[in-house]
This record gives sequence, C-alpha cells and structure tokens, in this order.
Amino acid sequence: MKILIGVTCYSKKDYIIDKFIDSLKKLNKPQDIVVDILFVDNSVGSEYKAYIESKGFKVISSRSDLEPSQVRLTEAYNVLRDYFLSDKSYTHLLSIEQDVIVPVNTIEKLIKHDKDVVSGLYFLGTKPCVMVGKSVKTPANKLREFRFEPTYFKYDFIDMNELTLKQKAKEIIQVYCAGLGCMLIKRNVLEQIKFRVIHNGNLFRGHCDMYWSMDCRSRKIDIFLDPTVICEHFNSNHI
Repeated sequence: MKILIGVTCYSKKDYIIDKFIDSLKKLNKPQDIVVDILFVDNSVGSEYKAYIESKGFKVISSRSDLEPSQVRLTEAYNVLRDYFLSDKSYTHLLSIEQDVIVPVNTIEKLIKHDKDVVSGLYFLGTKPCVMVGKSVKTPANKLREFRFEPTYFKYDFIDMNELTLKQKAKEIIQVYCAGLGCMLIKRNVLEQIKFRVIHNGNLFRGHCDMYWSMDCRSRKIDIFLDPTVICEHFNSNHI
C-alpha cells in the first residue's frame, strides 16, 4: 500500500504554513504503508514554493494566472490528480488542505475503514464541512434547502450533539458531500473522476469538492465521514 499526501497551497495561507508543516511531520506512518508528500503551489511567483522546498518537501506548480480562485484551485487539484495517476504504485490519495491540521493518527484511522472515499471532520466556523443526504435520519426541523443548479437537493448540517453521539459510538457516517480538507480516496475513484467547477461568469455554485462529491454519487461511489478524526481548520475568515 502506498499513499500520496497531496496538498494544494497558496501564499495567502502563509499564516499557517509552519504549523501545517509541523503537523505533517508528526503524522504516524504505519510500517506497512509507504507515504509520500507533495505540495501543488498555485501562488504567483516562486517564493512560497521555495520556502516549502526549504523545509524538505517536494513542490510542483500549477497555473497561477487563472481567475477567479475557484478555477485556479480546481486546476491545482487536477495537477495533483495527474501526478498521482502517473505513478501506478499509489493506491490512495490523502488530500489535506493547507489550513487544516489533522490528528497524528489520521492515516491509520481512515485507512482501516477500507472505503472508496472517507473524510475526517473539520468545520468552517461552527458548521461541519460535510452535507448529509436525505437517507440519513435527522430531526425534520434541521432540514434546509440548498439551491444547486440545475436541480435541488435537500441536506442537513450535522449538529454537534449528533456528532458527539457518533463519536462515542465510534461510527462512520455516510454523507452526501465532503470537503477535500482531510479526505482519503482510493485510486479507482480518481481514475474515474476529474475535478471540475461550473460557473456562469463570476457566479459560482459551490467549489470543486462539491462537484466532485456529486460526480462520485452519480457513479454510485459512497462517501463516508469518520467523526472521530477531528481536525482544526484555520480558515482566514474564521480565526
């Protein structure tokens, strides 16, 4: 088994880079699993890339001239995907976003589930970066409607009370959609699905992780969440 930890990075997240690098170095790496780490930098200029390389990591560049940021980030994820697929020895991609600090036991916890796609838990402010589909039983008063062209989906935000119960039970949860901040993906899934984003001019309906989750479901690939893999999220809008 061989895992590539893939990180898309950008210089505006430099406020967290040292803490993030330290968290990567502290990750437990099971003896029977080979682990490589790759950064894909979509920053303008080469300074940020050089800084990360000076810390001992491999960094490749993706296009920095694409606007808006949703398009640039999607391109970076596809560069990461292409790199992963070019090496047939990789069995899993562990996507970690640069502003997400994962627990030291993330690899062994996620790999043991043997799922095509399984995510750790992190929050954007107080909301978990997952969506739970209609098949999950949750109180009706939490059900919301989210407009997502060209159709409509119903989803729930899991609240902390429910997550606490799940954590105590050490269960994984099937979800509709999850962010790429801490996600383990098997090779066969990446072989099928590229990253994409849809927009009309500057009007965007979500980011590439949402579309990627939708594409998984359209191929009957289930997405799971391990709510015991609790990450810290240092998004600049919520710190």
